[in-house]
Amino acid sequence: MKHIIYIFLLLAQFSHGQSTEATSYKVFKIANEMYKNADYENAIQKYDYIEKSLKQESADLYFNLGNCYFKLNKIAPSIYYYEKALLLKPEDKSIKTNLVFAKKRTIDDIKVIEPLGFLKLKNTLTSVFLVQTWTWLSVVFSVLSLFFFTLFIFNETPIIKRISFVSIFVALFFVIVCFLSANFLTNYIKNDKPAIIFDEFVEVKAEPKEDADKTFTLHEGTKVFVKETLDNYTRIKLTDNTEGWILSRSIKQVR
Repeated sequence: MKHIIYIFLLLAQFSHGQSTEATSYKVFKIANEMYKNADYENAIQKYDYIEKSLKQESADLYFNLGNCYFKLNKIAPSIYYYEKALLLKPEDKSIKTNLVFAKKRTIDDIKVIEPLGFLKLKNTLTSVFLVQTWTWLSVVFSVLSLFFFTLFIFNETPIIKRISFVSIFVALFFVIVCFLSANFLTNYIKNDKPAIIFDEFVEVKAEPKEDADKTFTLHEGTKVFVKETLDNYTRIKLTDNTEGWILSRSIKQVR
């Protein structure tokens, strides 16, 4: 009886998932038509419904939301959604291009300090794939190493034994590379907390308190990175490595 109940529950969940996806697709098409007709406000409402009520996300959804807000000259939310789209499709040229255009409308011009040496190389190599891809690749190469090991043990042909012997270590090397890349990206995502400033302007303070000295001012649409939160304040870091404290309500985290 228990097994029958589990089966019905699984079927119900699957059916619900299918229904949600179908509804999401229909609403997405309606929203796209609204966008084509320059009805950006109503298009945003439909896209929001997909994201918040149906709990669906995709690079296309966030990209379209970014476009709607950009057309309405709402820079902070447009950058916010372009950044979210870019997390799902890091190499998408359209998203990158529109994000550049949106950032040109911001006031702050923050210098970007790139990592140097080995760290830059590691970031470049590991960002080629997503965490899930690196994980699957490590599984694939693990299976290949097992296959070559089996071939080495049970095949008596000298040339095949030599090839399989070398292939075992090559496959194991790639297992290690893929595993370390997945681990590095997982930790990076865990610690990397980008956010967008939504207030028209915000004072950055030296300490997390109201009467602390103001160090500089940031404006709507500027990208920051969250380091820690204390009471109503958040310590942020800029792309030029400058740090300070701002009111937590002033920003919205991308990830």
